[in-house]
Amino acid sequence: MEFRIQDLLKYVIPGMLILTIILLGNIISNITVFPDKVPESVKDLSTILLLVFLAVSYTFGYFLDGLASLIEKGLYVWLSKPSFELFNGTNKSYKLNDAEKIVKFLCNNMNIMVVPASITKEFAVLLFKTANVSKDKNPSDIIRDRVNEYYSAYIFSRNLMATLFLSFIYCITLLIFADRSATLTLYFILLSFLLMLSLVRWRMRGYYYSRQVIYASHIV
Repeated sequence: MEFRIQDLLKYVIPGMLILTIILLGNIISNITVFPDKVPESVKDLSTILLLVFLAVSYTFGYFLDGLASLIEKGLYVWLSKPSFELFNGTNKSYKLNDAEKIVKFLCNNMNIMVVPASITKEFAVLLFKTANVSKDKNPSDIIRDRVNEYYSAYIFSRNLMATLFLSFIYCITLLIFADRSATLTLYFILLSFLLMLSLVRWRMRGYYYSRQVIYASHIV
C-alpha cells in the first residue's frame, strides 16, 4: 500500500490531534492515563511505541474522516453549499467569474437547452455534480493538479473541523462529569476558539475548492 501526503493530511494529523486532546483532557481532569512508574522495558521500546501511536492515529483518523463527512452533511442542513452561492453570486466575498457562461455550458452537458431563471439548491447540486465529472476531462495536467491540491486542503480543513467539534463535545463531557477546575475551563475556552476558527477555514476552503472544480469543468 502506497502512503501519500494526502493520507497524512486526511488521517494521521487529525488522528494525532484528537488523541492528544483526549490525553491532555484526561491529565487536566486528573484521570489516570499513564502509570506512575514506567518499566525500563517499555522505555527501551520507545520507537515501537511511537509506531503504535502513529498506527492508532491513522486508525482514528480513518474513522474521523467518515464522521467528518456526516458532520458536514448535517451542517449543510442549515448552511448553503458553496456551489449554490457561487452559481447565484449571493456571497460577495467569493465570486465566480463568467458564472452565466459556465452555467450555460454545464446545462448543455446535461442536455438542458433552457437555463433556469433562478438556480435552486437542488439544481445547484446537479450543476456541481456535472462540473465534478467534467473537470476530470480537462486536458490540462496543471489545472487537474491544482484542483487536487485544493481538494486536499479542503478535506484537511473539514477533518480538522470535525476533530475539534468532537473534542469540543468531549470537553463538555469532562466539565459535566469530571472535577471542574480553572485549567479545564480554560481548556474548554481554547477548544471553543479553535473550533470557531476551524469552522471559518472549512467554509473558506469549501468555496475555494468548489470554485476550482467549476472553473476546471468549463472546457473551451
